[in-house]
Amino acid sequence: MGTNPSYNCQIFSIDRIGGELRQLTDFREAERSTEGCTYDRAGYGCAMGLLAQDPRGRELIFDSNCNLLGTNPNGQQIFGMHPDGSGLRQLTDSRGLVKEADGTYSAELPGPFAYGPYVP
Repeated sequence: MGTNPSYNCQIFSIDRIGGELRQLTDFREAERSTEGCTYDRAGYGCAMGLLAQDPRGRELIFDSNCNLLGTNPNGQQIFGMHPDGSGLRQLTDSRGLVKEADGTYSAELPGPFAYGPYVP
């Protein structure tokens, strides 16, 4: 489709029978991601994990190390957005990787976390 030149992890939607592929996100964290959506190797760009749908508001829930809203430069957060890709919002406020005053580093990441299946 040509809309993801950096090869970062993205969220797509399809209709009920597998057609009408549509890209919902446009995450651009790195010039080019070398590892797709994985967290476990150096060289990744925008990685993403759990993707679930909130049973009440139908919001899509996912975690990512991307700095999607300019508030997450060195960490991971949990985000939500509407099924059409609008309304992106950050649900957690973890500090990520922080250099302390004494020169040591600490890390604060969200988790463990889980979401149950959508039941109408």
